[in-house]
Parts: sequence; structure tokens; C-alpha cells
Amino acid sequence: MDKQTLRASILERRSSLTEEELDAKSAQILDQLIHTPLLDNAKTVMIFMDFKDEVRTAGIIEHLWKTGKTPVVPRVNKKADRLDLYSIQSFDELIRSAYGILEPSKDRVPDIQPSDLDLILSPGVVFDVLGNRIGYGAGYYDKLLPHVRTECVVCGIAYDLQIVPNGQIPVEPHDIPLDYLITEHRIIRTPNADLKGR
Repeated sequence: MDKQTLRASILERRSSLTEEELDAKSAQILDQLIHTPLLDNAKTVMIFMDFKDEVRTAGIIEHLWKTGKTPVVPRVNKKADRLDLYSIQSFDELIRSAYGILEPSKDRVPDIQPSDLDLILSPGVVFDVLGNRIGYGAGYYDKLLPHVRTECVVCGIAYDLQIVPNGQIPVEPHDIPLDYLITEHRIIRTPNADLKGR
């Protein structure tokens, strides 16, 4: 199955979740996350603002604030073909984009570099337990990851229904796998975490 077909299949499956299921599963994912050492060792944490039926991230961001961490959210810079990174102290700092996604204002200067990040909580559409992922097709995270420090941990957060059997995700030589994957039911440490000694 090619990436486009696999992406469409999982997006359709994910769209079948009710609002109640999305909220409940997202709360379970937060609970899983805070019971790992990943947040203990991180000060600056990149996290996405959820859209449509993605894992709800507001609870994670609130937890980061409460525990003295710095949440960092991305904004797509189409001109430069990259993600610009911004620390946030309040949801009031975000505006809704033309696509309906909450993001920092384009008038604000990005204040975080990829090398500042300790932990990246990555979105995605399709995952496997080896740490491979398929995103939405723009490749912004793939372009970001080569610029983070080797000490930075990359963790996918997703619903269990987004995980497919190993071998289904087409892997290309430039793809960088995740170190961890957290769902409402599982905390998965991937072979890449072992390679990095995480």
C-alpha cells in the first residue's frame, strides 16, 4: 500500500471517533505521557496545536506550564519551506489560521531554534512500532529533525488505531524514525531510542 492510500485509510478511521472518544483517548495519552521520564528530562518541549480529530494537546500544554516547562508551538513558514518555532505562555497568544489551526501570529519573531528543543511531541497520521511515521505530506517535520540535537527525544503521540503492522509504511533513506510513540494504551520505545541510548 502506498503512502497516500495508507494515509487516507487511517484518516478515515480516525474521523469515525466521536468527540467524547477523542477527549477520553487524549486524556489517557496525557496520563501515559506524564508517567514516563520523558517530561522529567525536558525543559523546552515542542508540541503541535491539534486540528480536527488529532490528539487534543491543550491538556498537555497546560501540564507543561504547571510543571515549569516551556511549550513551543510551530508555525508553517511557506516562503522558507520550514516550521518556525515559538514559545508560548498563554493560549491567548495564538490566532486561528486560514486552515483553522491555532498558531502564533506571523507578526511575531520566532524565538526558539530547533537546537533549543529537548523533546518533540510529533503529530502524524500513520505510525508503526519501529518509529516510522507518515505525516500529512508536506514534510515539515522531516525537514526540522536534522536540525535538532542528538539529545533531543522525538515522541509521536497518536491513537492506537493509527498504528499499522511493521513493513506497511514505505521507508526512504532520509526518513528519521521516532524514539518513542505514546497512545492511549501503549508507551512504545523504538529501536531508534536504543541506538541513541535514550
